[in-house]
Amino acid sequence: MRDKYGSPGPASVFVDYQCTRHFQISGNSDPTPQIAELDTFYTRLEENKCNVLSLIHVMTLLSTISQSWDNLAISILTSQTLLTQLTWDFVSSAIQSKFSQRSTSAYTTRHSDVPRGDRSPSWKKNSQDKQQQCPQEQQQQQS
Repeated sequence: MRDKYGSPGPASVFVDYQCTRHFQISGNSDPTPQIAELDTFYTRLEENKCNVLSLIHVMTLLSTISQSWDNLAISILTSQTLLTQLTWDFVSSAIQSKFSQRSTSAYTTRHSDVPRGDRSPSWKKNSQDKQQQCPQEQQQQQS
């Protein structure tokens, strides 16, 4: 009875396989949990005696990278000359590194006081507003 009902059937294995094929890393948030989720699907397939080559794991991971990430997959593939160099750890680290770079540069861009266009930095604007308010306050205090 345990042998018959204790193991998943072909439908369950197919669902896990489909999840790996349709998986996508969003590119808008930390990819670490998403990479772990994809790894979980492969772990379940292996536990169910579905031998998937590690290279297929890596190629699937590369295909899940968001297109908005400036050809990261191509960059990873051209940086390695041998298929054996393409490992899950190498590719997932490269994806996480790219996310860290993008989030750091986005933070720097948003919080920089470098003028953009005709706008002056927020700290200058605040100090100018205070300077403009100071003479008015002085007049009110003298009255």
